[in-house]
Amino acid sequence: MEWGVALNVSETVSTTIDSAVILEEAGFDQIWITDYPSDRYAPVVAAAVAEATTGCKIGLGLLSPYLYPAGHITQMLETLILTYGPRFSVLLGPGDRYALQRVGVKQDRGTIVVERVIETALQVKQFLVERDLQGRVFLGAQGPRMIDASERVDGVLLNYTDLEMARLVTERLRTRKRGFIMGLFPPSHVSPDAQASRESVLFASTMVALGLTRSLQKKFGLSERIGPASRAVQESGRVTKEIIDTVGEDTLHRFGLGVTGPQLCRYMKDAEAYGYDLVVLGPPLCMSSQAVRYAAEARRACVE
Repeated sequence: MEWGVALNVSETVSTTIDSAVILEEAGFDQIWITDYPSDRYAPVVAAAVAEATTGCKIGLGLLSPYLYPAGHITQMLETLILTYGPRFSVLLGPGDRYALQRVGVKQDRGTIVVERVIETALQVKQFLVERDLQGRVFLGAQGPRMIDASERVDGVLLNYTDLEMARLVTERLRTRKRGFIMGLFPPSHVSPDAQASRESVLFASTMVALGLTRSLQKKFGLSERIGPASRAVQESGRVTKEIIDTVGEDTLHRFGLGVTGPQLCRYMKDAEAYGYDLVVLGPPLCMSSQAVRYAAEARRACVE
């Protein structure tokens, strides 16, 4: 089981680099550099992290094809791999609709979005293969179509925390090819205070939950909670406390991981038992230097 953390949300580049070094020294296998369209440019930050670290794997993403066409992604990957070695992966997905809107990018709806992401991922993978570059391409997924398409690249990272929900992936990918990576990429926070950690992930978990398709809402018995909240966000264009309350804390913790260090150890062991190869602890963990240091301590404690 590989451990990862996603950085580069609101923290400075220097803080991101410091966090990457702390996490690598604690035994984290992967550092992911997130890409928010209004903030730091992920490939540049990834290069800075590669300079400061010794050998951890580095991921870029989630990258949206609505911001980055395939040619742009292949150029950034080729430059990074040739400069710093075969340490890099890329995660492709639709991207946050509201974040894209804030920078003037309109996202399609329905199956067109999925098709565009898949097409871009396959183009990037083909480029790497043709040039004999060792880099991995992942799809970020919730629903069956994206999960099935991920078999044509190197892996899938799922936006769930609940391992019973995540069983969807292990069932669909039971005959996956050798070397295929099944991973989880949940909103996360780790601290000695379990309740504080749970509260810290509520907003991010809401954004993930609201992205669930209607078919999956029905499959998981969540339509009555997520449906009204999703309509309210479409009307207002933002997530409020009332919307978070509508979805409900118990539901949201199926989409986000707010835990103590010992709880994190147990979760990682459970994820591995379910057949997962990788868990990336996503934002908001990286937005707190204290949480990053505590996650590093938890990682050390888990292997003692």
